[in-house]
Amino acid sequence: MPSCLSGASGAGRNCGRDGNDGCCDVLTVPGGSFDRMNDPAYPATVSSFRLDKYPITVGRFRAFIASGHGTQQNPPAAWSGANPYTNGLDTGWNPAWNGRLAASEAELMAALKCDPYGTWNTWTDVPGTLEKKPIVCVTYYELRAFCAWDGGFLPTEAQFSYAAVGGAEQRPYPWGDDESGVPLRAAYDCTADGSEPQNCKATDLTEVGVFPLGVGRWGHMDLSGNAYNTTLDSVDDYLPKVPCVDCVRYDEGISTITFSGSWVAKLFKLKNDFRAGYAKDARRYYRGGRCARAM
Repeated sequence: MPSCLSGASGAGRNCGRDGNDGCCDVLTVPGGSFDRMNDPAYPATVSSFRLDKYPITVGRFRAFIASGHGTQQNPPAAWSGANPYTNGLDTGWNPAWNGRLAASEAELMAALKCDPYGTWNTWTDVPGTLEKKPIVCVTYYELRAFCAWDGGFLPTEAQFSYAAVGGAEQRPYPWGDDESGVPLRAAYDCTADGSEPQNCKATDLTEVGVFPLGVGRWGHMDLSGNAYNTTLDSVDDYLPKVPCVDCVRYDEGISTITFSGSWVAKLFKLKNDFRAGYAKDARRYYRGGRCARAM
């Protein structure tokens, strides 16, 4: 895929705990039925799809910007990046969103440094030591533009939730039910660098895939912790849509559904029954995303 053609740090076969895994690896999620939020009141069925093994890294997003994309000067093609598993609903890029992108590359790169103190940003204007960390400070629209350029699309709330709970296994966390925190299975509560909770430092936001015991049922990494995962669903009401067969709540709400907690979040926010919402234009140093893809 385009974001890993260079083979650069964070954009080649150099991700994961051992540093030899493909940063752009994609894994199949077999379709099936499950209960969203581990609640029988919200059953859902999803078709088989593919989901990126890792969140989008700084290195991959750098390739996106270097290609000249991600700004109003070169927005996604009209109606590209549609999620095909939405019962015929066209979820592609609406040209009306072009103005939601940064006006220029310089403006975009400045916006990606959303922490005013510069401590917790992962973006740097030149490649450095953070290329394998998840890109944060990105908006919903920038994530959609990236996935469209990279040959994919944002997963729906149902798709991401299905992957996180392991389908019918209904896992409380992507890795299972262990809450001991020893050893760590995800980056949360500012403990990823081995320090005490809430002693937050830049090292608490880790490179992707460094917690092998946090792996999901189908091999995906970082389904909880490190950076929130953004989904396609855009609503102000966080209750899932029912009934749900390849469903999506796709409206003009200002917020988008996110899952999985983050490197600064308490453990309960990493559970698969937790959902949050952020404004589509909001930039947070703890929110990122990953792409889904067609079979």
